[in-house]
Amino acid sequence: MTAETRQTLRSPLLLSAGALMGLSAVMDAFTSVPHLREDMAEIHVRPTLMRAVSLGLYFGAIAMFAFAAVVLIAGFRASRGRQVDRPSLVAIAAAYVVFGGTAFFVWGASGHILGYAFAGLLIVVAVLLPQPEGAAADPS
Repeated sequence: MTAETRQTLRSPLLLSAGALMGLSAVMDAFTSVPHLREDMAEIHVRPTLMRAVSLGLYFGAIAMFAFAAVVLIAGFRASRGRQVDRPSLVAIAAAYVVFGGTAFFVWGASGHILGYAFAGLLIVVAVLLPQPEGAAADPS
C-alpha cells in the first residue's frame, strides 16, 4: 500500500467516524436527554436531583460533540496531507470501543450501541495507518 493510498484511506475513515459520533451526539442531546428529563418529571424526581442528573447528561452530550469535533478536525487535516494527533485519537477511540463493547455485552445487545464501538474502530484503523513521511507536523 502506497503512502498516498494510506493517506487517502485515513481521511474518509476519520470523517466517517466523526460524522457517526456527531450524529450520536445530536441524538443524545436532542432525543435521549429530553426523554429522560420527561420521565424523571413524570415520576416526581426531586428538582435538585433532576438538575444534577440533567447537568451530567448534558455535559456528556457536549463531550460527545467535542470528541466528534476532534475526530472531524483530524479527518480534515488528513485530507490535506497533514499529520494527525494520534494520542488524542487513540484516547477517543478507546473510550468509544470500550463503552460500545461493554454496553453491548453487559447492558443489552442493541445494534444501536454497536455504533459507538464501530466509530471507535474506524478511528483505530485510521490511527494504525502510517503517517505520511513528508507531512507537516504543525498543530494548525
